[in-house]
Amino acid sequence: MWAPASASNDIGTYVPDNTPLYRGDWLTSVVQNAVGWVITNQLNPTDLNASYTPTGGTGDVWVYDANFYASSLVYGGWKCLDPVGTYNFGSCTNGRVRIDTSNDVTPYSTTEARSLLCEEMGHSVGLGHRFLAPNDPDPGCMSQDWTETNYTSHDVNHLNT
Repeated sequence: MWAPASASNDIGTYVPDNTPLYRGDWLTSVVQNAVGWVITNQLNPTDLNASYTPTGGTGDVWVYDANFYASSLVYGGWKCLDPVGTYNFGSCTNGRVRIDTSNDVTPYSTTEARSLLCEEMGHSVGLGHRFLAPNDPDPGCMSQDWTETNYTSHDVNHLNT
């Protein structure tokens, strides 16, 4: 039996509505393509209705691609910010997905970028990390496995509720 899907990301914050708009800034082409792929193939098949604008405009979640973490082994992160840049507990109106381009795994392969964006965008809509049982047949991208690019059926059920 799986543990319930959780929204334990960051400080328990997520985009509250079912129509998140993602905006991308300073994205490599591989990361930009991965954002579009996750929206088309993972988020929009659920009850969510996500959209993406590559540059400019506004959005619930801004996706950044830059050297944010220097020499740490963090590849991406989700932070929820309110409009004035302070943390907002619970739901958020403005968040940031940051993808680090300073690590030696970059440039990301298509699969790695899709996996990383699947995970970080999953956090933005309320999914927490998934901790695997031995021989788990369906680890999904929330397990932080660089080969997994899909949400599990359990994650999808969570998003649909």
